[in-house]
Amino acid sequence: MSKTEKILQMLADGKINVEQADKLLSAIDNTAGSKGQKPASTNQNGKLIIDIQSADGDDVKVNVPLKLIGLVDSIIPKAVSSDLAKEGIDIAKVLSGLSDFEDMDGDLVNINSANGDTVRIFVQK
Repeated sequence: MSKTEKILQMLADGKINVEQADKLLSAIDNTAGSKGQKPASTNQNGKLIIDIQSADGDDVKVNVPLKLIGLVDSIIPKAVSSDLAKEGIDIAKVLSGLSDFEDMDGDLVNINSANGDTVRIFVQK
């Protein structure tokens, strides 16, 4: 198991949080770069932001470093997944389209429902 896989497994197991995993993965990339190796992920700087605001006051914001995008399904709160599904958003399909983060610009999903709920999914660099 590689260092990256170990870090991702610790995150999935709840032993570390997203910010800690991001710092560890950045440290691995920096170490690889200083040894003359190509860093593991050169095009994955930034965050995937999932922002949900409901008309009745339930607001959820999830920030996922792009380096951890493969784990979104396991770290996203169930309430967020449920809210996205209610709005007809299949988060797995959205994430599968994020193969080239360098070209991402603007919103991936932006919904303003008639009852005042808003859902916005975007990449922040």
